[in-house]
Amino acid sequence: MMLIENKNYLRMENRGLLNKLNNYHTNDDLVKIEKSKRGCDTLKLVISGKEKYIHSKYDPELEAKRLLKSFEIQENTKHVIVFGIGLGYHISELMERFPQINISIYEPNKDVLSIFLEHYDLQSITNGKLTSIFTKNKKLDLINNLQNIKEQSGKNVEIFVLPSYEELYQVEINELFKTIKESLKGEKSRLVTNVRYQKRWTLNAVKNLPKVLDTPNILTDINQETFKDKPAVIVSAGPSLNSEFGNLRYIKENRLAYIFSVGSAINALIENNIYPDATLTYDPKKRNQIVLEKLKKKNIKNIPLIFGSTVGFETIEDYPGPLLHMITSQDTVAPSIINKINKDMIIYDAPSIAIITFQLLAKLGVNEIYLVGQNLSYQGNYRYAKGIDYRAKVNTQDMKLLTVKDVYGNDIYTDEGYNQMRKQLEMYIKAFNYLKVYNTTKNGADIEGTKFIPLEEVISSRLKKNEVSSTWYKTIASYNNEGINNKIYNLQVQRMELISQLEKIQKMIDEFNKIDNKNHSLNLEQQFNRFDKLFKKITKNRFYKAFISSMIRVEMENLVAKSKEIKYEKDIVAKANKVSLLFEPFIEIVNKHFTAIDSYFEEMIAEIQQD
Repeated sequence: MMLIENKNYLRMENRGLLNKLNNYHTNDDLVKIEKSKRGCDTLKLVISGKEKYIHSKYDPELEAKRLLKSFEIQENTKHVIVFGIGLGYHISELMERFPQINISIYEPNKDVLSIFLEHYDLQSITNGKLTSIFTKNKKLDLINNLQNIKEQSGKNVEIFVLPSYEELYQVEINELFKTIKESLKGEKSRLVTNVRYQKRWTLNAVKNLPKVLDTPNILTDINQETFKDKPAVIVSAGPSLNSEFGNLRYIKENRLAYIFSVGSAINALIENNIYPDATLTYDPKKRNQIVLEKLKKKNIKNIPLIFGSTVGFETIEDYPGPLLHMITSQDTVAPSIINKINKDMIIYDAPSIAIITFQLLAKLGVNEIYLVGQNLSYQGNYRYAKGIDYRAKVNTQDMKLLTVKDVYGNDIYTDEGYNQMRKQLEMYIKAFNYLKVYNTTKNGADIEGTKFIPLEEVISSRLKKNEVSSTWYKTIASYNNEGINNKIYNLQVQRMELISQLEKIQKMIDEFNKIDNKNHSLNLEQQFNRFDKLFKKITKNRFYKAFISSMIRVEMENLVAKSKEIKYEKDIVAKANKVSLLFEPFIEIVNKHFTAIDSYFEEMIAEIQQD
């Protein structure tokens, strides 16, 4: 039975892992604790009938000292990921050698993890410096764990692999290093994305909220049986779409599968007189509205639009047809006002609307997904299919291109953006591995986890008639108005409190600015404590969290990274100066964004209450 101390830790930090291990029965025939020659415990695994010691069977403690003696970390390292928990000898030695670091533990063997937690105190061995502990699961979970580590420690992370695990878990080790490499590559992209869109996401969320409250939520307001175990087609705008219009028209006319158009594909479909069961949009940019210009000009009223709650607000203005929405992970506004938004209702942001749609369809319960026009590469010199007005030729000779395999095994050209989209789509396909996913994109990039089948073969051998409903979207919004009004009132109260808190913290900064070696109070440490408490109140203020924090993500990350250095400053006058220099510009940014969003907040409330 797991130690109470470990249960308490996991209950607070990783309840999901606790639930898994509570229902897990350790196989005592495969993992055993026995005494070493020196009398301390050692650990033995039985793998394929052969015994393998994880630690020395003579002296595990001495072995750990030797291992860590040769392990060096860079001066600015803040975090070490330990691959393999064993019985923790190496972890104790690691903490003794590098007491300033935090650690995370990745144990791929649930039997080892379970037996450790039954006999050893996790927090004691890690000196309370444990950030996270996780085991082998879906790749998506590994990515999320690494992302959390990176957010807390930045890029200054190293890995210690328990030597006995190098042979036993080579696949898992390679996956860990590969995922970290991809994660760091994506970090630049994430930072650029945050800088570019962090203000726009919040502005869109505020402007779109009245429409969100007034339209059905695709995940909660639609009959659960509508999409359950039904086939769905995701139509993207790649050049290979040109050869599929006849097939898609046949699918639509015979109601063989739900057709979801993503991004610019809607223009090519309309041009060929094919109306999908829905079109989806989520891009936060103002220019995203161009995608639906053709549909709006033609005043087409029978194509439902499913919009992400942070989509460019101009996109959904004057939309002539039915509207439904999905709450996206970049939206901090809707969860602050709508009751009971849980993680199952959230669609996670992604570099492609096709990936957004894939997540949505998985949550809706479809059993088969067919990808059409999902080239993720260049066909000739074209990026888009015919019928898209901005389908311009690109000069691939002047571009930095990569070579990947297509669905036939031939080499084709792609770029880094498409390549990252493909990798993330593959990740989601692997995460939702119970779904059957078929790639029908002729000459498109091969997508791991899918099977290539031409769309005409899909029609002749896989789809049945009358599978889908043509009125699936006819429902109403079901959000609780009374609860919404209460949340709005609470936010208005929090808004006033934030104004007061910002004034108080500015006064404290002004006081810090006046301090020098000749003139400082004896209770400066108390003032630092009061400053910390007030700053925490600001960052926990619900108005700040909903309307401001998401607009200054990059600035907040920089503040957190730099403020760690202040913590170790012993000269209290120098500390006061550093606090002032670092926090004064940040508070100025908070005030600037408060002023910028406040009028939109008032406008949003007026529109909601008017309805």
